[in-house]
Amino acid sequence: AKEEFDSIDKDGSGTLDKAEVAKWLESDAGVSEEEVREYLKQFDKDGDGTITLIEFLQASGYQLKK
Repeated sequence: AKEEFDSIDKDGSGTLDKAEVAKWLESDAGVSEEEVREYLKQFDKDGDGTITLIEFLQASGYQLKK
């Protein structure tokens, strides 16, 4: 899963911003602005507008040790 996250994180910042998420989703099937917002809302648990690796893994169903 980290490899997938890293492949989406084009700028290497360690977070996925709206533009990176939109580009990733568009390459998958083409999506609307609303779908990008919904995806961000679902994955961005702290509401800061970006998706961290931890948020990505949790939303992907991984159980992380504390």
